[in-house]
Amino acid sequence: MDRAPTHALSVACLWRHAAERPDALAVRDGRVSLSYQALCAEVDRLVGQLKNCGIGQQSRVLFLPDVCVESIVAYWALRAIDAVVVVGDPGSRIHERAQYVRRTGATHALVGYRAADTVTPSVFCLRLASDGVGVRRWEPEGSEPPVGVAPSDGMESAAVILFSSGTTGQPKAIVHTATTVEALHRTLLATWQLSPADRVLGALPFHTIYGLLFSAGSTLYGGAGLVLLERFKPRDALLAIETHQVTTAALVPAMVLMMLNLDDDAVFDLSSLRALYTASAPISEHDIARFQAFSGAPLIANYGLTEIPGAAVERAGASHHAGSVGQLSPGFQAVARDDSGETLATGETGEITLRGPTMMAGYLNDEIQTAQRVRDGWIYTQDIGHVDAEGRVFLSGRTSDMIIRGGLNISPLEIEAVLSTHGAVVEAAVVGKPDPVLGQIAVACVVLTPSANRSTISAGLAAHCRQSLSAPKVPAAFHLFDALPRNAGGKVLRKQLEQQFEDLPANDQLVDQRQAHAK
Repeated sequence: MDRAPTHALSVACLWRHAAERPDALAVRDGRVSLSYQALCAEVDRLVGQLKNCGIGQQSRVLFLPDVCVESIVAYWALRAIDAVVVVGDPGSRIHERAQYVRRTGATHALVGYRAADTVTPSVFCLRLASDGVGVRRWEPEGSEPPVGVAPSDGMESAAVILFSSGTTGQPKAIVHTATTVEALHRTLLATWQLSPADRVLGALPFHTIYGLLFSAGSTLYGGAGLVLLERFKPRDALLAIETHQVTTAALVPAMVLMMLNLDDDAVFDLSSLRALYTASAPISEHDIARFQAFSGAPLIANYGLTEIPGAAVERAGASHHAGSVGQLSPGFQAVARDDSGETLATGETGEITLRGPTMMAGYLNDEIQTAQRVRDGWIYTQDIGHVDAEGRVFLSGRTSDMIIRGGLNISPLEIEAVLSTHGAVVEAAVVGKPDPVLGQIAVACVVLTPSANRSTISAGLAAHCRQSLSAPKVPAAFHLFDALPRNAGGKVLRKQLEQQFEDLPANDQLVDQRQAHAK
């Protein structure tokens, strides 16, 4: 077996685990299971194939992953080559994929089978086979692959690029280096106390940093066993915990609530659990207590951003402090600041700013946004809260209008831009409406042209959005207005709209699309 390249530091851990514990479980899903020795052999094989397709050091490769063993193999193969992994949403549409390619300079793409029904333009694609015995193969499209050449945009140290929507409406390309990825893995091992004895449930989407790097990547970095669920379903998750003796997992609050609200008489043995972790969206103290009583294990808060993951984690075994989203991880600092950027005293409320070893290198090709978010070595989170004397972080709100749907950040402006292209729409504003499971859902407030057919417009707008947006971004409801409320400066009063939707009853102009999203 070839040795991992010395420049791919975090990849070398796989070979070390394979040498020390060759038969230990590395990863399994519903189809196949790989030991660490078998995982390294599959990574080696795919490395050879990718190199033959023109992928080399610092080649930028768009990665649209399913949650499966083959995606794990592909990620580590790309890292072993020292290619740049450009992580995109497999549910993205053609114009979104075109943006991924245009903004990053990707020359190749690895497309999961669930993403194969949408064209990925301007790149040489390798598509994951939908069936096969054992580990499925990545099948190239075309016979003349290009040679991947790294763009000269000042990000030659990039290892992984992830996309996160921002208040500007344009998804931001967040650059992490091999050093920051390595720091994330080390942070999780220290705060989660992860060891080779652990079995970790991987149920989060792989196009998020929380799913691909924070959870799955760190599990294998630490030599533990990873148990994957291709799609999260509460009963399947509980059955997997029981069957595979799962000890820990990373979740989002929506998953916690789905398990708590499962309409099923089955009783599951969850005694293997030692701790469960939640992040990406708020969860109430009431639901934390309910879940701990249900699972028999502590539900522990994590806090961080895609720009600086793993910044704060409550410690397993320590007393839970109500309202805390975590205690600062080793090597991290946090302070609250006022509107002028001045540091506030401990316990005073302001915008949370962070710094630490996992901080991004910056936003790709966007010096202005980088300078706005990172000042004097501190990242401004847009979260409002305070930090106590023991380094615990408490949040009370957000400075932005971002909608957080089940842990996914959704930019209202991105949806509004799509709605504005519909011929019947004069203007639109998208806001978050409270949802008992997902936290928030997107709701569109729309002003129509006089000639628009008001009886059918909701279905038409939903169909229009589905052509351009991935399912979670499609508004769950459309509400018609004669005019949008604005302040004296002409700015739409989003908070006023949000307040209207808090207790708004359903009617013929408010169409619930959540069932469509679940299909």
